[in-house]
Amino acid sequence: MKGQLRLSVGCAAAFLIALLGLPLANYFFPEIMARRIFGFTLTWFILGVLFFPYVWLIAWIFIRHSIALEQQEIQSTTEGVIPGEASAAGQASVPGAASAVGRANLPGGASVPASRSTTPPQ
Repeated sequence: MKGQLRLSVGCAAAFLIALLGLPLANYFFPEIMARRIFGFTLTWFILGVLFFPYVWLIAWIFIRHSIALEQQEIQSTTEGVIPGEASAAGQASVPGAASAVGRANLPGGASVPASRSTTPPQ
């Protein structure tokens, strides 16, 4: 959970730097930002051409690291399973026995199917 928070804050900070950095660069460095690049001023080049790939890069990094964090969480939760108790597919080791995977426990010992499967896709 802390990893996801750290990742989210980092990506949000990178986006805010770009979002707030351009007006600040225009204010503090007007001569540099007025230079022409490929027919555009540097300000418009950054805003119109570089901003979108920068946001896509932030999104790609976020998704890649988020998936890695989820995989680590899955590995850490499946490492606690004792071999022979349940197989990787969520099947009970005893033929004909019911599996608790994908079921939510209710008070009184009753259980119902969970609304969302917690097993990773194969």
